Order: sequence, then structure tokens, then C-alpha cells
Amino acid sequence: MTPSICSSVNWFSICVFLFVGSTAAFAQDQSRDIASPASGPGVVTLDAGYRAPASTEGSSLLYSNGPLINNPGGGAGGADESVLQSESLGMTIIGFGHQLSLNNHVADDFTITDDSWMVDSLVFWAYQLNSGNISTINDLRYQIWNAPPDSAGSTVILGDLTTNRLIATTWDDLYRVIERLPMNTARPIMRNTVSGGFTLPQGNYWIEWTTGGTLSSGPWAPPITINGMTTTGNAKQWLATSWGPVTDVGSQGFPFHLYGTAHISALQCNDIFFFNAKCNANGAAQAMVKLSGDWSGETIGFDLDGDDYISPIMSNGTNSIAKLTVPHAGMGAHTVTLEDPAGCYAPVNFNCQVDAPADPEWDALWAEYDALEATTLKTLPAETRIIGNYPNPFNPSTTIRYTLSNDGPVSIRVYNMLGQEVAALVDGFQKAGEQSVKWNGTNNFGQAVASGLYIYRLQTGSTVMSQKMLFTK
Repeated sequence: MTPSICSSVNWFSICVFLFVGSTAAFAQDQSRDIASPASGPGVVTLDAGYRAPASTEGSSLLYSNGPLINNPGGGAGGADESVLQSESLGMTIIGFGHQLSLNNHVADDFTITDDSWMVDSLVFWAYQLNSGNISTINDLRYQIWNAPPDSAGSTVILGDLTTNRLIATTWDDLYRVIERLPMNTARPIMRNTVSGGFTLPQGNYWIEWTTGGTLSSGPWAPPITINGMTTTGNAKQWLATSWGPVTDVGSQGFPFHLYGTAHISALQCNDIFFFNAKCNANGAAQAMVKLSGDWSGETIGFDLDGDDYISPIMSNGTNSIAKLTVPHAGMGAHTVTLEDPAGCYAPVNFNCQVDAPADPEWDALWAEYDALEATTLKTLPAETRIIGNYPNPFNPSTTIRYTLSNDGPVSIRVYNMLGQEVAALVDGFQKAGEQSVKWNGTNNFGQAVASGLYIYRLQTGSTVMSQKMLFTK
């Protein structure tokens, strides 16, 4: 009997063996949550033809990298399941490590085929073992590369791995299980939403992310799960010091969503007849595009040294101009690329020098823009609206422009993503017409705010409107 065995000299070794032998369904190291051979009530029967339906989350979904659910409603309490096909396909990895505490990350790619995407938020999925259905995820950081992160010459163009951008986390009514142990609730998968607030032009990108939680297990990233398929993507995993492929029988991908607005421009290369960039005498990087025709309401996308900027187009009804100004770009070499529309002109290389001489021809172009801008604003409809803030993203400051249809009291306040007031920028009487206010990234106490996504709200009378802006450091 077990009691007599456990009372023998070898009590510890024998009893530990019996305990492990009866429950060894899983194993974990820093990189993988592994399914070991297991016994259970029976293998769940998966519908080989099932494919997760297209998302019904609304028109704000720009991109889905792949599904997690392959057994809808088949889990405990009627929850969905993401079933590792351990029996039918011989797969063994339940989740992949991307633990912030261990400097582990994962990365996957996506492609923008529209002219540009304005991304408001992103969603990633993760779990921690035995967390229950109350999320234990408390940190998520990401950055975006212009090429595979392990390729020569690739650079980070947006984000960082030092800023926690998590704004919401909740159980997604979904469990990660293996075929031999259906109805298991040890791995509830959390849906983790992070702030966006950026615009990317057409192209292929890689997004890298890492997640933190309050438990010792994981967080683990469950891979894309499709019945009958062992190869679902080309993701990569960083394990403290180096990149490697994410594989389990075949190469794997990770599910993630991007939400926001797609922009499809009617602009063509032959609409543009001038593009140039220089550094002015004050050390600001400047770029300008001139177009034939009225392109009011459209935008031009620039890239300055790997950072993306979107500029509005001004028009006098016959011709149009868009400009970019980045103060304090720094001495030395710079490169500006026209990205939206792309492929029209070769990148412009220029150099910022101390006490650079004035360029009358360039200054004349700038004066032309200013005059056109003034003329355009005079003919704006008499309505209250937010024109926008420029630059966006910004550092160290941005200017918010808006028009008022009537004289009256005006309030403009900045809020963080928790809805807390950060700064009161305007609170008083203003005349009708165009107005502007500058925000230098400080709160009501004069303290610098953290980088991240913020909302500014304009209120006058019964009219309330808001827009988002991204403060970077």
C-alpha cells in the first residue's frame, strides 16, 4: 500500500515519483510552455474543416494576424478553446515565453497595402498558468521595425520596450488546452489592449512585444491555431540575447489585431511637381511638396531619419502645398523621404550646420506656403472644428489648431488614457475664427508627463469634440 511505501527509508524519492508520474502533463522552461505526454478523459474531437470566422468587431479593425479559437464553445462553462493539436499533429508547445522580467520578446510581421494606417490601439493575447479568470497581466511594451529585427540594417521606427502601453486587460472567454485534456481551465487567455496613436505609410513592418504579469509562470504567448495546420506564420522569439525562429513541427505565427483608420489617397506621382528638403538657419529640418490641383483635406507622408510624419495639404483652389518642419533636428546629415504617395521621388539628403547661411529661394517658398495657409484659413467654413495638432507624434511640443463659429467661452483640456485630466490649456472667452494653443508636454503642475497617447478635448457651448495625440521621448 502507498502508506507503507511512504513510511520506508526511500519515502521522499518514491512519493515524489508517484506525484510527478500522476500529473506530468506539462513542463516549462524560460522559452516554452511544453505539453508532455499525458493521460486524460479522452481526446477532444476537432472539426477539421473549421476556420475561425472573420472578425465582427467593427470597421475599426485594420488587421488580424490570425485566429486563436479552433474549438468554439467547447470549453469549460461553454467558453471557447484554443486547442494545441498534440495528438493529431504531434505539436508540443502550448505557449512561447515573452516575459518582460526575463528580457524575452516575440515578433511578427504585418503589411499595409493602403496608403497609410492611423492606428488607435492594438490587441495581443497572453496567459499565466492558474491565473483564474481575473487578468494578472500588468505590463505590455512594443516597438515596430522597418524590417525583420534580426536582419542587417533593420531599425526601430516607432515605440520602445521601456514604456508600458497597456490600457486594458480582460479574460477573453477562452482557454488554451491540449487535445488530451479538454475542458482544462489552467490557462485562461487574456485579451490585452495597448495604446496606438501613430500613423504608418504603406509597407511591410515587424512588431516586437514583451509582456509582464504578477505570477511566476510566463506570461506566455499562444500561437495562431488552425485545425489541421502545423505552419501558421514566420514569427521570431528573442531570448535575452538573440533572435530565433518560433517553431512547433512547423513555423508559427502569433495572433494580434490593429485598430484604427485606413487612408486611401487619390494622389498620384504626376500630381506632384516639386519635392525638396533643407535645414533652415535655426537648425530646423524642413521639407516641402507642391502639387497641381486642389488637394484640400488630403495629407502627405514624410519620413525624416526613420521617423514618420503626416502633414496636411493647403490649397488655393489651383495649386496645393504641404510642408514638414521638425525643430532642433540636430547638426549633421539628415534624410527625408516622400512616403505617401511613395516612389515618386528619390530621398533628399541634406546637412544641418551651425550658423548656416540663409537660403532666399527656400525662404520664398516658405513664405508662399504661409500666404497660402492664411488665404485658406480665411475661406474655411464658419464652423467649430478641430483642425488637428502638429507635429503628431511630437516632442517636445505640439500646436493644436481649431476654428470657432462663434465668440464664446472655450475649454481645451488634455487627458490621459485613464480619463484623468493632465493639463488645462484654454479656459476663457475667445473670438470666432481660427485659434491655436501650444502644449509642451507638461501637466498642470509644470511637470513633464510620460510618453504615450493623450486625448485633447475642445468644448464650447454644447459642442464637444476630441482627438488623440502621441507624445514621444
